[in-house]
Amino acid sequence: MILYGGFLFTNTIEPVKKLHHSIYTILGEWVYNTWHPEIKADISTDVASIGADPNNDYILIAYKKTEVKSVNLNNKRNPQSPKQLKPIAYMSFKARMSHSIATFFLLSLIFATPNSWQRKLIGSIVAIYILYILVAMKLTFLMSMADGSKTSDDGLWYFFSNFIGNNESYQELYYILLLTIWLLVSISKQTVSKIIGNMPINKT
Repeated sequence: MILYGGFLFTNTIEPVKKLHHSIYTILGEWVYNTWHPEIKADISTDVASIGADPNNDYILIAYKKTEVKSVNLNNKRNPQSPKQLKPIAYMSFKARMSHSIATFFLLSLIFATPNSWQRKLIGSIVAIYILYILVAMKLTFLMSMADGSKTSDDGLWYFFSNFIGNNESYQELYYILLLTIWLLVSISKQTVSKIIGNMPINKT
């Protein structure tokens, strides 16, 4: 709980909060575009650029990957008459609702587990990567709800996005998945032995 509170506190410090935002705009966008089968996303903190709610932290502008490829190829071949890439949808969202609370919760579990610092660091990187895949699925679900006619809803990616992103089961399922990630990256026989060995034993 102390670690979790510490991570939450860092997000109240403006320079640190901006650093958190910068990390997600780079890494979160990369993960989203790596895994999403059809959509290329540009994620930034410039929510005011398209008149989105300024209380949100991020803006996601979505393009069809096939259209991006076609426009880039055309502009490479015809630099004198470039085409403009048109987004198919956009949405703004809050860090707190998408990933920051989950990130702090997951990191708190990992750093509180009695492992070596090397394992904690590697585990944190792997865990955040998996978490950002789940966040990408959540954002896919929200975007399909907002503009379902422009985002496809077939295939395994969309099936899992609907399953993970559905608000009716999202919170409970999300924390079950976070605990599963923690178990995968942190718990081993040696870790269990350390935990048991550190448990106080009452002698009567």
